[in-house]
Amino acid sequence: MRWFIEHAFVLVPAQSVVAQHLASFQEFPPRQAPGSFSVEQAMEKLRNPPSSN
Repeated sequence: MRWFIEHAFVLVPAQSVVAQHLASFQEFPPRQAPGSFSVEQAMEKLRNPPSSN
């Protein structure tokens, strides 16, 4: 907890950088839809053996 208090001065400039980055999405929106998968689905695919096609 002490580290957070001693380094609180970093948060204000970081908020500015993040706000600029998020604003860039308005000018240049993502060209691809985000993936619709979860870590659990990926792990399930890794657990199951591949099909013999």
